[in-house]
Amino acid sequence: QVFRDVSLELFPDALRVTDPEALLAFVRSMPDAADLSSDAAAAICATVAQAIQQHGAFHVSKAGGMFRAYR
Repeated sequence: QVFRDVSLELFPDALRVTDPEALLAFVRSMPDAADLSSDAAAAICATVAQAIQQHGAFHVSKAGGMFRAYR
């Protein structure tokens, strides 16, 4: 109601992870993963390592965006 013209510009992106430990460090940096068990950490590393072996990397989709609003 305040702006006459509003648009969203998306910036799709992706990460190509080739080191399972780097992804695990990222996961452990999240507040909800502070108490990640060693079994869960091992499972994450194994899943990521398998994807790297099969595909050359573990792919993580990500996206950012920006609203443009004009009065």
